[in-house]
Amino acid sequence: MNTAPIFAVVGHPNKGKSSVVATLSQNDAIAIALEPGTTRKRQSYPLSVDGRVLYTLVDTPGFQRPRRVLEWLEAHSVSASDHSETVRAFVLQHQATAVLPTSVSCWHH
Repeated sequence: MNTAPIFAVVGHPNKGKSSVVATLSQNDAIAIALEPGTTRKRQSYPLSVDGRVLYTLVDTPGFQRPRRVLEWLEAHSVSASDHSETVRAFVLQHQATAVLPTSVSCWHH
């Protein structure tokens, strides 16, 4: 099974994540604005050549404290093979708290 890699672009609000995704995915339809909060939910953008997906980029809302999210993920991940499960665990643990609002737009801890 040959699955294309998926890369999530994360960081502070209004710092150019959508611009990076638009450029790398060669997608001019991605909304880019000067005001923060334009990206309200994650969006996936596959890059295909000759009908084959080479990779997928995921544009995300901004995180107020992306380093703290990364620290949590690194502390709870054993190996590269469990990264998707670690992200799922993070969302499950924080989805009902102020740490992870429904829009997954910030980290308030």
